[in-house]
Amino acid sequence: MILNLCNTSDSLNTINKTLNVVETINVVLRNDFNLLDPILMLTFEDAQNALDYNYFEFPEMGRKYVAVSSELVNDKMVKFSCTLDVLETFKADILNSEFSFNRSIRPGDYESGELPETTFKTVSKYDSDKTFNSGISQILVTVGGYGDANN
Repeated sequence: MILNLCNTSDSLNTINKTLNVVETINVVLRNDFNLLDPILMLTFEDAQNALDYNYFEFPEMGRKYVAVSSELVNDKMVKFSCTLDVLETFKADILNSEFSFNRSIRPGDYESGELPETTFKTVSKYDSDKTFNSGISQILVTVGGYGDANN
C-alpha cells in the first residue's frame, strides 16, 4: 500500500491543509492496524532525518494522519504515533454538507446583537413543564420592559 510521507506547517484544526509530499513509500499493514490512532514503524537509510515528517497519507484508503509524536528506535527505524485527521480525511463531506449549529442556552450566556451597542446581561434559564404542540422546536425569549426590574 502506498504511504505519502509529508510535512505541513498548518495546525490540526485547519481544513485544506497545505501538504508537502516529501517521499512516497510502499508499506504492508498488519491485520491489527488501528484506523483511528495508528502506530507506524518505518525503516529509513538515515532515521534521524525522518523525524521531520509530521503528516501521513494513505491515498488508497483516503485517510490522512497527523504525527502526534516520533521516536527514534534505532539508527534506521522511527516509531510514529499518529491520529486520524478528521478534517482532511472527510473534507469533501464537511465542505459539501448543509448544517446548523444548535446549543442549549446556559446560565451566564449573553447576546451580542447587531445593535449600535451591546449590553451584557446574565441570562437565566427556566425549565417549564409546558410544551408546544407544533412539532417543531421553538425558542421563547422575553426581554424586560420599561423601568427597573424590581418594579
